Amino acid sequence: MNRIFVAMLFAISTLFCGVSIAQESGAESAASTEGAQSSYVEKIDTWYAGLSEGERTQVTQSAGIALIAVVCVVLILVATRRVVFYYDRADAFWSLSIFLIPLVGAMIAAFLTPENASAEEQVVPNYLIMASFAGSGLACIVSIFNSIKHNNIFIGLIVGVLKIAMGLLMLLTVFGMFSSATDKNRSFGDRSVAVAILGLIFGLLWKLLVNGHEVEHHRQLRAAEAAA
Repeated sequence: MNRIFVAMLFAISTLFCGVSIAQESGAESAASTEGAQSSYVEKIDTWYAGLSEGERTQVTQSAGIALIAVVCVVLILVATRRVVFYYDRADAFWSLSIFLIPLVGAMIAAFLTPENASAEEQVVPNYLIMASFAGSGLACIVSIFNSIKHNNIFIGLIVGVLKIAMGLLMLLTVFGMFSSATDKNRSFGDRSVAVAILGLIFGLLWKLLVNGHEVEHHRQLRAAEAAA
């Protein structure tokens, strides 16, 4: 029951954020696309461009709410041990690596690149950045493959995209904890409270989403009950 409550808490907060973003973006016109487009895409673009401002806002809000609803359903399935999100810590690390690898690569490349570097001096840093993005792509493939492996392909693809987004959120949470702990403009009490809150968020995310072994055990119990 506690797991469902945590999932619903995340879902509701995400819903409010999604609706707010949809209201801000709904007033903007559809961005024009370059190059040749299929007739189907052109029809959709023409239809959307012909809508009034209020209708565009309504369509954007409906699409955003539908997307958030899918996220809510997946989070509830994760909380009730029916869907695997992160199978184990290694799986969670792969998702974090999607953003961590290029970040570390860019930092090392910046360290190795002297000021006013020549073209020859930029060769190694450039190769390092390309290698880091290749590593990020590999981590993305592994993360999505693990989602499909432990779920069906439809749920696995949805979970794979959510894992990438959650990996970014968890990484930002870690950086937020570090930034709050080293912010000299705040008092020690404020820094301690900020670190404690961010640590609690990270702990809840970790406890809720790393659920592979629990899901396997739950599936085995259901299979045994069905066979009995």
